[in-house]
Amino acid sequence: MDSRNLRATRRGGGSGRSWGGPIVLFATALAAGAGIASTRGLVRADDPGSSRYPADPVKTAPAHDDAAKPGATSKSSAPKIKVELELVIAGRQGSCDVEVKPAHSGCSFRAVKKHVDRDQKTLRIVIDDLVLNNADRDCAFAITLKEAGKPEKTMKRGMRLDPPSTVAADTPASVPKLICYLSSPSMTARVGGQPPRK
Repeated sequence: MDSRNLRATRRGGGSGRSWGGPIVLFATALAAGAGIASTRGLVRADDPGSSRYPADPVKTAPAHDDAAKPGATSKSSAPKIKVELELVIAGRQGSCDVEVKPAHSGCSFRAVKKHVDRDQKTLRIVIDDLVLNNADRDCAFAITLKEAGKPEKTMKRGMRLDPPSTVAADTPASVPKLICYLSSPSMTARVGGQPPRK
């Protein structure tokens, strides 16, 4: 190899080394910049400023509650009303048992059971835990009479209660009273299953 080719080879080698260094530095800087950008894009899950926790979150709507409506009253807070029933049972041939229960869902109270002696003319029943479940203030009673050896008989009676503001509190007149005239199972059996004539 002559001196001219040697100088050309040296110049070519030197030129290759002079470009290799900047290319490596440029690639390193580019990779570092991409790493910083990707790192900035990461957000901790518990960071309040992240997209998972908006700065102004939408408040959750309150649960639906009928008791919160104007005029609505839950059964637990509804006032208990005291009413009196006077039963006049006709045509009995002996003693009988009486059971009184709510006749519809418009009112509720505990069932009442009483025994009527043979010579007893009337039966007084006091219900002190009646709760109204309707705005019309209607209550209905299913009255069942049971005589020995006779099919039991159920009759329904109802009444509408006045609003509390129209009656005086803590007075005898403030207790609503319903008089019920009933025919006994034995009386119904004597007339062939038909209700007696008035």
